[in-house]
Amino acid sequence: MKTGITIYKVIIVVLLLSLSMGYFSCDDPDPKEDNDEPSRWSRYGMEDKAIQKLRLFDDQLYAITKLRGLYRRNIVDEFSEWQYLGFEDTVSDWRYAHGVYDVYINTENPTSIMIAVYEADSLNSSILVSQDNGVTWLSSDSGMVYEREDSLYQGSVGEITGVGNIIYGTGSDGIYVTYDFGVSWHLLIYYDSISYWGLKVHPYNDHILWVIFMGVWGDSNISKSSDGGLSWEGLPESFASLYQFADDIALHPLDEQIVYVSVPSNVYKTEDFGETWVQILSGDSLGYSFSLISIDEKQPNHLVVMGRENINFHPIQETFDGGVSWIKIDYPYDYLIYSHPLVDPNNEALYLPTEGGVLKYLYNVNLNEGE
Repeated sequence: MKTGITIYKVIIVVLLLSLSMGYFSCDDPDPKEDNDEPSRWSRYGMEDKAIQKLRLFDDQLYAITKLRGLYRRNIVDEFSEWQYLGFEDTVSDWRYAHGVYDVYINTENPTSIMIAVYEADSLNSSILVSQDNGVTWLSSDSGMVYEREDSLYQGSVGEITGVGNIIYGTGSDGIYVTYDFGVSWHLLIYYDSISYWGLKVHPYNDHILWVIFMGVWGDSNISKSSDGGLSWEGLPESFASLYQFADDIALHPLDEQIVYVSVPSNVYKTEDFGETWVQILSGDSLGYSFSLISIDEKQPNHLVVMGRENINFHPIQETFDGGVSWIKIDYPYDYLIYSHPLVDPNNEALYLPTEGGVLKYLYNVNLNEGE
């Protein structure tokens, strides 16, 4: 009888030790089993929310969830939690809901925050500004009413980007600009039978703009400006085939002449401000379609490109030498990625906005081969 009790006790101890050592761990059950380096990946919170977009300003990571509101987390403090900044919409019918579409932090004054919010019962957006780090908010969309064919229209924007107090807002009707952090806005470009697809502002020169316009038949056209959008110049006709149906643009932060453009299946690079282009990545042989480019502002030769083969598959490629060689990043989750991965050079990490929260990936900077 004692022998039976002793064996029973031994079995219990072994089971307890196994559980404590993680043999029966249930942590993070979602990653696919074929991931080579699961330790590089981790969840970074808000698993119950669909993250539409991420923005990184210094050590503050902002998560845009549209109808679920705006959140912020300090990525330097390992014990930090996500802070809710407001703007959740609780209406039952999504057709009458509003939501946060973008956020911008004044690089010259980090406590100044601007957001683009779509209003309930309206197709128009509002611009809200906080001067106290998100405690209080004030409307700031003066000047977005414009006249067209003897009628007045209320403009709206869904994306805001810029440098310091100079911010460009883009929406369905045109591109707006403010030179005083939202005190007043001006219509810079009106879209006539075309629609906006993407705008990039050089991070250290707000006069350098690149934009993708989508035409009425779906073909895209890239234009560039060197004077803050007062005048625009298209790319050479001889290279039109390279940038038709362009998806994204990335600007080299240290060299204004270097620009990257992604088109279906391929990524191109120019070193002379768009006069000539070379292909640096082709997805044709891989069956990939690259659509998003993220660039490391501290190590500009480090780029991450992402595309879709289907709705749940995201081939991700990474280069540390400006596109000479590429490394595949295995994505071990089934979560849909909504927009650009963010490169965080200070923590050697990527942050990805997904339908299952924020994901974090640690990349190997030892592969960097220099500038």
